[in-house]
Amino acid sequence: MKKLLQFTLFMCISTFANSGIIIYNNDTSWENDVVSFSTEDFSSSPLSSTTANFSQTFNNFTIHSTTHGENVGVTNNASSNCQNTALCAPFANQNFFGWRQGNGGHGPDFSISGLTTSIGFDFFNSDFSDDYKIFVNGSHVSSFNKSNGGFFGVVATGGETITSFQIMHHATGGYVALAGIDNVRVATTNVPEPSAIALLGFGLLAFFGINRRKVNK
Repeated sequence: MKKLLQFTLFMCISTFANSGIIIYNNDTSWENDVVSFSTEDFSSSPLSSTTANFSQTFNNFTIHSTTHGENVGVTNNASSNCQNTALCAPFANQNFFGWRQGNGGHGPDFSISGLTTSIGFDFFNSDFSDDYKIFVNGSHVSSFNKSNGGFFGVVATGGETITSFQIMHHATGGYVALAGIDNVRVATTNVPEPSAIALLGFGLLAFFGINRRKVNK
């Protein structure tokens, strides 16, 4: 049992230290660990849907888009080309950064620059045939699955920084649909190590200390 726990502790610390990237699917956990961040809700951004490639700067970050001829930009129309009303409804009647596949072919690809240690946002993908892969520092870490929505966040720790962040179209299905992100949170300072991981490490170390004292006695 002791060897198993020692191996578990080693794997936990190694995974955390080597990767330096933590993925979140819960906004409360992300916000609690990041603590200080700015939020872009696109409410003050002019509507800017276009089919041309572009770069647009927002609050502490820039979105670069390769549109592949699709409609991309700040919009407030959450009903046009929506294939899942429940997913699109939370984005209705407000500005958000959205895109739709007008020709049913390859969807748009994005990269976000100006990041330092973390980013989090609300997202939805109403398409039931296409999804989008998320890459952080060149590694595939998550996806906007077909007909899905929620929160995605990433935090770089242990001296790591986010040097590249990409949302890449994947699995073309040939349908016309709507997807988007909103409430983009970006940290502009270094992020402390997530408390849950730190507590797990301390707890296991304490267990080993107590166990060792018992053996010595």
